Amino acid sequence: MVLQRHLLTICTLLVFAASVGGLSYSLDESVPQPLPVWLLIDAALTVLLLGVAHGLRRLWQRASFDTSALSDAQWIAVLSLLTLLPRVAWVLVAQTKPESDFADYQSLAQGLCRHHQFGVDAPSAFRPVGWPFVLGLIDCAGLDTQIWGGLCNALAQAATVPAIFLWTRDVAGGRAALLASLMFAFWPAQILGCSLLATEPLFTLLLVWSLYLASQLPTSPRPLRLAFLTGLTVAAGAYVRATLLPLPLVIGAVALLGARRIRPTLLHNGLVFVTAIVCLVPWGIRNQHVLGKFSLTTTNEGVTLILGNADNADGRYIGAEKRPFVPPATGEMAEDAAARRVAYAWIAAHPARFVQLIPRKWLALWGPDFSQPGWSMQSPRWQFAREAAMGLSEAYLLIMLALAALVVRRIPPQRLTDPASAALMLWFAVHVLFHGQDRFHAPLVPVLCMVAAAGLAGQRTTERV
Repeated sequence: MVLQRHLLTICTLLVFAASVGGLSYSLDESVPQPLPVWLLIDAALTVLLLGVAHGLRRLWQRASFDTSALSDAQWIAVLSLLTLLPRVAWVLVAQTKPESDFADYQSLAQGLCRHHQFGVDAPSAFRPVGWPFVLGLIDCAGLDTQIWGGLCNALAQAATVPAIFLWTRDVAGGRAALLASLMFAFWPAQILGCSLLATEPLFTLLLVWSLYLASQLPTSPRPLRLAFLTGLTVAAGAYVRATLLPLPLVIGAVALLGARRIRPTLLHNGLVFVTAIVCLVPWGIRNQHVLGKFSLTTTNEGVTLILGNADNADGRYIGAEKRPFVPPATGEMAEDAAARRVAYAWIAAHPARFVQLIPRKWLALWGPDFSQPGWSMQSPRWQFAREAAMGLSEAYLLIMLALAALVVRRIPPQRLTDPASAALMLWFAVHVLFHGQDRFHAPLVPVLCMVAAAGLAGQRTTERV
């Protein structure tokens, strides 16, 4: 029970520390400095950020406004619209061109629509199917996938706001719910990232609704029905990114630390997980049929593992020239298995080096919010503002994380926050094995908004047990 009370605080402080350290770690790639210099920079930056966060906290405490002027439904409508409008505007003017994996998703979508095959040249399961399926529907409707995919991203982010509002309201009241929603609505990297054909907005939507529904499980009058619904959202999220699949298990483990009734906790979270697995079985059967092996998710585990576990690995994404040799194999499944064997063999042969890489992976995971503004502003129209947008995105991230770190201890321990702890723990656990990129932390932004806003409110809610 003592550990359960402090999980959210520990995770939030780790996120803040990794984000501050990740800034200097990322810059070290192009501006090498001795370690003591970076430690001084990190220390000074930490003091500055906590000072700014303290000032924002004082301003919040002095501010007074009545949230009862509108009902919860009206607030949700207004906040969703505030979230939607800047994102739609950016998508329409961005002129972003799909590159890298964004171009892959577009090609996969066109293959689904025009050739009824998931895979560009041959059937594949390397990329997750969820987002290409949405883009495929757009392509089949005869619409431009770049523009309309971006508009879908904007709608997904607007549809995330109700979950943020309702979850934060239950944790800390209406005033905190309003603040958390506004933090998310005006998060620069989240706005700019909507013009990318990336999985983040859709995945964020499904992740946050899964977390909100899971937060309601302990007190729901119809827990089995809610567990089934939560399992459906988890399964949908796993079709977009496989990372979400273990979430029910982690939420159940966290819930057990403070559960008074162990059997219902195991039953409800077990039903969430089983429902998600059952929903993924059709994809596994498809993979068995066209690729020769049953797989519930993707076939990129091995390739991704060698990016974070190799002689040249540094915790970040590494180019093809730095990757270890993987023996050739026939077929996508065999190639993935071969890469997986190489990665695990390296870990077994270099346990100390593997442990040393873990904090580097976390620094890369929570590092600068550069990817979304950087990739979305490639057009010559926006080159003049690209670096400024990257700096603004990073400043916003650091200030919000400093605020969360400063106030998280004021959130009373309650089961409503267990899913937040579980999500943060899952991301840290996943990146013990896999390399980090700042895009990977984007889906957790709503969780951090909830933590910061609820900590500022610092009021206890009455929970039904």
